[in-house]
Amino acid sequence: MITPVNTEEFRKGSADIVAVTGNVTLPDSILIPRGRMIFVPVAAPSFIEKYGLLDHPDRLAEVPVGHTFGGDKFSHTPFDSLCKQGKRCRLHLRQQIEWSSPNLLFESVLAGECASPGMPLFYCIDALRTGKLVPILSGWHRASQFNYLACHSSRWNVPYIRTFMNWFAERFAAKEALYEKEFAELFGEELLHELMTS
Repeated sequence: MITPVNTEEFRKGSADIVAVTGNVTLPDSILIPRGRMIFVPVAAPSFIEKYGLLDHPDRLAEVPVGHTFGGDKFSHTPFDSLCKQGKRCRLHLRQQIEWSSPNLLFESVLAGECASPGMPLFYCIDALRTGKLVPILSGWHRASQFNYLACHSSRWNVPYIRTFMNWFAERFAAKEALYEKEFAELFGEELLHELMTS
């Protein structure tokens, strides 16, 4: 299984199953849903103390913002704007910090070195629970996207692959639902529902 997915490697047969998020084209593949990827804009309290309240995407042009280089490791859908209540705001970043992996990005955000306009909920829920990170941007967020598992059509008839995919998809979706419930308990249903929009 490859995650984050390298679609070219998958097409070459390097893996039986890939985990994908967002709009991705995988010809001759079976995709089954595994929940929704919710992105939470976050920063450490120390970052907010240093740079002030970040309540609108325009503020991101004034502060260090972290992301991974070589493209988005969490999704195949372009990330160039944030949304709120049906409106879109294009991102204009002037102080980008590029990291080679999502883990390094997460550690940088935790350390207060940069903000993240779109950290996946599963990645940051523990830090949100303990107060090491807090939501920023007053509801502006990266559009949520659907998660899938994919396998080549020719492999779907292999019983253990189909069984594993269904089991994994159900477990992942259940885990995401628990994270969503916990987020709502911490920050309110209204913010959760806004973050679930796309």
